[in-house]
Amino acid sequence: MNKFLPQCFNDFLALLLIILIAILWVIEGLDKVVLRDDVNGALVVLFTLVVQYYFRKAPTPTDTTTSTTTTTSSVATPPDTAIPK
Repeated sequence: MNKFLPQCFNDFLALLLIILIAILWVIEGLDKVVLRDDVNGALVVLFTLVVQYYFRKAPTPTDTTTSTTTTTSSVATPPDTAIPK
C-alpha cells in the first residue's frame, strides 16, 4: 500500500496539483466558476507535464548510461570516400 502513497514532497505536490486541476475543471464544467482561456491553457500544460513526468518510460536495466556520461557530436563526420578536387 505504501507504493501508492506519495514518497516525498515532489510526489505530494504533483498529486495535489493533479487533484486541484481536476476539481477546477469539474467546477468549471458545472458553471460554478469561469476560468479565462489563458488560465485554462496553463492548467492543461501543467497537467500534461506532471502526467508525462510520472508516467514516463522507466529505463531498462541494460540501459545504465546517463546523459552526463554519454556525449554525442553534432558535427557530421565526412564519408570515407571523399570526392577529390
